[in-house]
This record gives sequence, structure tokens and C-alpha cells, in this order.
Amino acid sequence: MKKFLIAASMAAAALVSTSAMAQAYVSADVGVGHGSVDCTGVSSCDKNSTSFKVTGGYKFGYGFAAELGYIDFGKVTASDDGLSAKITAKAWTLGVAYEVPFTPELSGVARLGAASVDTKISASIVGEGSASESKTKTEAYYGLGLNYTVVKNVKVEAGIDWSHADFEGNTAVVRSITAGVRYEF
Repeated sequence: MKKFLIAASMAAAALVSTSAMAQAYVSADVGVGHGSVDCTGVSSCDKNSTSFKVTGGYKFGYGFAAELGYIDFGKVTASDDGLSAKITAKAWTLGVAYEVPFTPELSGVARLGAASVDTKISASIVGEGSASESKTKTEAYYGLGLNYTVVKNVKVEAGIDWSHADFEGNTAVVRSITAGVRYEF
């Protein structure tokens, strides 16, 4: 019985210390998005554009956190002889993050989760008109980043996030390279 009480006390102390380390945070980042779309046969193709990410998370301790976020992976634009097309990918994300301290100020972050990726294709032909169609599909997403503590509750962060945009059987890798600010409550 004594062993059980000692083990239960230790488990309770671990839970209390974990909840004492628990901390909520929000972050906003902006950067460059890229889509790996095949532009063969098109005279003009731009696979890079502005990207942004907004994340809310909750640290549970020992480096682990749960996150909910929104990533705009940007757009790919292409044009050729009166035809223009645009592909955008945006995603709601839900996942886990693991933060590893390198120094008291600098830490690395790895992310893994599920993303509800909305892929939209818009096209127009001069003199004919335009059309658009979208599809949402759940995909995996991955991320790596660095955080640098500026002051107690404020960190500057930089990172890269990947997922897949899927439309009509065609899949493109989309990524977002961003930098921004994170505030911890």
C-alpha cells in the first residue's frame, strides 16, 4: 500500500509540475509560398507568392504542444496566349509541436499534423470567359522552425511548413517559408 501511495504521489507531483509549465501562445508569420506545379508548355509561370500563417497553441510541458492554425500557401499563376490560370492552396491545421531548447534563448520546433487543404483553380480565356473550381482534402502537414526569445513572453520565429494540394488526381507539394512573432500568455 505504501508503494502505491508513493507512486500515486509522484504521479500527482508530475502532473502538477506539468500543468504549472502549461502555457498558451499565438503567433503570426508572413513569408513566401511555393507550389510544385508542372508548368511545361506555358510561356509564363510564377510558382512563388506571399504566404502567411496564424497559429494558436497550448504547451503541455516537456516540449510538447497542441496547435491549431491557418496557413495560406500562396498561389501559382500561369499564362499563355490569352489563357491565364491561378492555383491557390489554403489550409486549416491541427497537430502537435515539439520544441527542443538549444540555448536558453534559441529553440528548434518540429510540427506534425493534419491539414484540411482547400485547393482552388481559376482560369480565364480572353473573349471566352472564366471559371473556377475548388476541392478540399485532408492531408498531412509537416513543419520545422527556430524560435528566439526576445523578452520573457515574446519570441521571434522562422519556419517552413509543407503539405499537399490535391485536385482532380493531380498533387502538388506546397510549402510556406515564414518569419514572425509569437506571444506566450
